[in-house]
Amino acid sequence: MRRISAYQDFRVQFGTWVRSLQRYGSIKSKRKATLEDIEESRLATADPFASVLISAMHFRNHWKGTRADEIAGAIFHHVVNWADELSVSNFPIPRSLGRRDVAEEISEASIDLHLAVCEEVGILGTDGH
Repeated sequence: MRRISAYQDFRVQFGTWVRSLQRYGSIKSKRKATLEDIEESRLATADPFASVLISAMHFRNHWKGTRADEIAGAIFHHVVNWADELSVSNFPIPRSLGRRDVAEEISEASIDLHLAVCEEVGILGTDGH
């Protein structure tokens, strides 16, 4: 039960972090945004990042060495790379970067993660059915 709880917490915290990054990217891509708006939205990503980092470590503690751990790590690093791009890009960032649909980019991997978790805890057979 703790493994599923760690997975569910990771999903929730991860979603919150991605949404905060999307808000930051959207604001940083608007030419009319003030420096205060940008800084406020950047700072608003800090707590969600801290929460997802703790959650990711908790997830890894329960899932280390599994396919789910590998997939979660790849998803996490994909979003970290995007967050880094947002942070280092000069204002205003290109709209394509600020409005990038990272949730869509990771959607297939997210499904794979869910299936790997289900398989690992015995909800699915090893053939995925």
